[in-house]
Amino acid sequence: MAILIKTTDFVGVYKLAQTPYTTATLQSFIDANEKSIIRNLLGLELGDLFIASVTSYAPVGARYLALFNPLALQVDDQASSSTWGNYFTFSYNHIYESRGMKEIILGIIYCLYVSDQQHYQGQSGVVSANADAAIVTSFENAARQGETRHNGVIGDWEAVQYYISQNSATYPEYKGLELQPKYSALL
Repeated sequence: MAILIKTTDFVGVYKLAQTPYTTATLQSFIDANEKSIIRNLLGLELGDLFIASVTSYAPVGARYLALFNPLALQVDDQASSSTWGNYFTFSYNHIYESRGMKEIILGIIYCLYVSDQQHYQGQSGVVSANADAAIVTSFENAARQGETRHNGVIGDWEAVQYYISQNSATYPEYKGLELQPKYSALL
């Protein structure tokens, strides 16, 4: 049951070659992970409310569209410090940007899919992918490519959660989780 993502969304940076066989596998990855990603981003209660608001691959209502659409926020904080009678003022400027919730989900599912599809279950056991006219990359390099896409959406994830924290009266159900970066165990 797709919520926001379709197999045809995997284009551009997230381009995946698809055949009737691989499209079905990709759809199973979307079905297995999309709801969980939304719940991790927003928390269980707000995530389920968000999912319930979705029709035709987009949420309905300003409350949910604000989380779904791209956003950009600039934070200008200043802090003062005193050392031996000298006072210093530090400026902590930060820009939070999100390319939208679809981008977040695409990046994470891309990582999971690419990492998983380098090996598959054949009749003789677990086998590696093979190609006639191409060189199949190593599992390690495929995993790194997936990690790059996953880690590339961490800023988007943080921007959505920062926006929610600044609008806590609108989102009292929020209890999202931090998105941890992925690093190859072989590095």
